[in-house]
Parts: sequence; structure tokens; C-alpha cells
Amino acid sequence: MDPVSINYTRRLESLLEFCKTLSSNLELEPFLNCAVEFASDITESESSSILVFDPENQVLRFLAGPWYQLDKLKNIGVPLERSIAGWVYANGEAMTLHHGDKDDRIFRVVDRELNEGTQSILAVPIVFRGKTIGVFESINKARDAHYTLEDVSALEILASQVGMAISNHSLEEDTRLAE
Repeated sequence: MDPVSINYTRRLESLLEFCKTLSSNLELEPFLNCAVEFASDITESESSSILVFDPENQVLRFLAGPWYQLDKLKNIGVPLERSIAGWVYANGEAMTLHHGDKDDRIFRVVDRELNEGTQSILAVPIVFRGKTIGVFESINKARDAHYTLEDVSALEILASQVGMAISNHSLEEDTRLAE
């Protein structure tokens, strides 16, 4: 087996093991925190985050991200237009961007608020039962490398788990309110 196949097989095994571990955790916040941390590791990115649609304000809101940035992120609404996350949400398709330091599709308010710069991004839709409910993104691939199809596939698998967890949590909340 060639080194690329071995690395891909290890990543898949790691992803499957992580998904099994996640399914045993019923609390949403720790689940999402683990998911963003694992996404950063498996895609070799500086950080990852989960955004969900806020229908009242018609923007995407950060639901999870790096613990040291989350307070700032939760105050930011990412518009559906003029942002990669918004495009991914609206079109229900993954997007990768390399060399994004001058790309105007990146919503730079986040960069300014965090005092960081987005160089590359991988964003995938979070879909549950055929409906896009949010976006899972990884930012700044390590060592100036490009996001690969394997990275896209891994993040899509994690996004499906996140979509199920968010939807289950919403159902639990609805049930609690009904009681």
C-alpha cells in the first residue's frame, strides 16, 4: 500500500472512531466542541467552527468554535450574501478556497474581530433530512497546503453527525417546552 493510501486509511479509521465516541455523548455543547477540535485536527487546520442559520436576523451565527474565540464569535452575524459560509448555506455545496488573503468572498469582519487572517477555507453544509441548517468550516490549512478531497469528505461526515445532533437537541427542547 502506498503512503497516501495508508494516511487516508488512518484518517478514516480515526474519523470512524471519533464518530462512535461522539454518538455516546448526548449533551450538545460538549459534542460540538469536540467536533470542531477534531475537525481542525483531521483537516490540519488552525481552527474550525460551526454556524447555524438565524431566521429572525437572516444571518449565520456561530454555534461552536475554538473556546478562546467563542465569546467574540457569538456576537457576529455572517451574512448570506458576501460570505463563503453564506454561499455554502444557500447552495448546499462544499467550497474550498486557497490563497484567500485578497478574496472578497471572505467575510473579513470575523478576521478583524479576532485579529487574524483567513488564508484558506474549507466549508461544507450541515444538512439534516435534506434541509441545510448550517455550515461547518475549517480555516487555514497547515503548512500552506491545499485542502484535499479527503479533507472535504471528512468534514462532510462530521457535518452529518453535527446536523443530527443539532436536530435532536431541537426536538428535545421542543418536547421539554411542550411538557
